[in-house]
Amino acid sequence: MAQKNCHKCNVLLDFEDKFCKQCGTTLEGPSPTIPAEIRKDDSPASIPEPANIPQDAVIVRQSNWAWMWSTVPWVALFGVAMFFDFFSFGIVPVVFAAIVIVPRYLSFRRTAYILTETHVIIQHGSFVGQQRVDVVIADLNDIQVHPGTFGGFLGYTGVNLELEDGRLAFLRYVPITSPLVEHLRQRVKPSIPHHNGLT
Repeated sequence: MAQKNCHKCNVLLDFEDKFCKQCGTTLEGPSPTIPAEIRKDDSPASIPEPANIPQDAVIVRQSNWAWMWSTVPWVALFGVAMFFDFFSFGIVPVVFAAIVIVPRYLSFRRTAYILTETHVIIQHGSFVGQQRVDVVIADLNDIQVHPGTFGGFLGYTGVNLELEDGRLAFLRYVPITSPLVEHLRQRVKPSIPHHNGLT
């Protein structure tokens, strides 16, 4: 089957995919997020200015499960390896666990959803830093809330934001107790449907 790479995060995808399964980038047409670098055909005037973050902005952090899901299997493997790893005395499992857990934890710590009166500012963390995407609340076309299989039980949900031009923004591991969903609902157009997995 023919495959292609996402032009944003470089993950390998099927040729028919219209959106990246990793970062949500639209694969046909313009990128759904503000580009990290100005392309040659972009003039500075066409790149929107970053939204101002006021002092009273609400900062929503991801649930701890954002990094703990990737930790649990490695903790179990480490426990088993401590009994059977006679050659490296547990060093090899620790190294492999660190390779997986540390980047995920740093990404979690650097990820935040910042709520202002006019914007949702999405700061996606990574091992090397952050990527910022400013979503104008007035441009939202749809809000979808998806707790998923375990989210409702563990206290987190996913929120998908669809803009009027078809671009998508994905907010993952949003704590159910956070004000994010209610904040958006109070500010979007009344005609927008709310596809909700929460009560």
